[in-house]
Amino acid sequence: MTFSSSSKRAGEAFFLFYSIVWIGLLAAIVQFQLWKSFAPKDYVALGLSLSLPSFLIPMLFPLHAVDRNKSISNRYVIKANVFIGIIGCLGNHFYTHYFYAVLHVRYTGPLHNDKGWSFNGVPISMHLLTHPYFCFYHVLATKLLRCFRAYVSCNKFARLLFLCGLSYSIAWMETYTISSFPYYTYPNLSDMLTYGSLFYALFLAISVPLFARIDEEEEWEMKRVVIEALATMMLILIVADMCRLALASKNQHLPFL
Repeated sequence: MTFSSSSKRAGEAFFLFYSIVWIGLLAAIVQFQLWKSFAPKDYVALGLSLSLPSFLIPMLFPLHAVDRNKSISNRYVIKANVFIGIIGCLGNHFYTHYFYAVLHVRYTGPLHNDKGWSFNGVPISMHLLTHPYFCFYHVLATKLLRCFRAYVSCNKFARLLFLCGLSYSIAWMETYTISSFPYYTYPNLSDMLTYGSLFYALFLAISVPLFARIDEEEEWEMKRVVIEALATMMLILIVADMCRLALASKNQHLPFL
């Protein structure tokens, strides 16, 4: 590790600290069942209130002294937000439909019934809430991969196994925890945990190591961040469709296209 700037380290610390805040707020909403009284606009307001601070706080208040001398677009935390924003938006727009087509997953209730509050079949609130989730997952995984590489093993195959195991663990955990949310429906929990987690893990196994490269060995320009994020999403879609076709030939009980 030859670069890993102070700007990046400060940005990672910010994302992890802010995760404590938004996870705590979501936990309180679930614990006290406040979501039962939410209308579609309330879900959108919640999504905005949890996602915007990731951008606004480091934009208005530089996280490290070195950031004060940089333009906003050159700060690591802004680059990370842009990368996550792109793959999160495109992932919701395109990738969610793998879950719809393969596993018949659906959002119901106020999240989806009012078409004015959804885009391409995905609730707008889900687009917004994806951002803090993805920031947390990708930054945490980046730090874990860095530690594994530095202190455990420099063997590429071992790192690949660790990445795949980490991605599947994150995917399975989110799939399981969200399964209790009544507006998130699917016909078969076992298939959702197995194949749904697999498709989600594919996404993370590709996006995490590519995200981790931002400002890791050299400082990136924002143009490169945007190009790499778009390329990452294209690679994810190619791999996902190859897996869809492979699984379709062996699992006829699943409603694959």
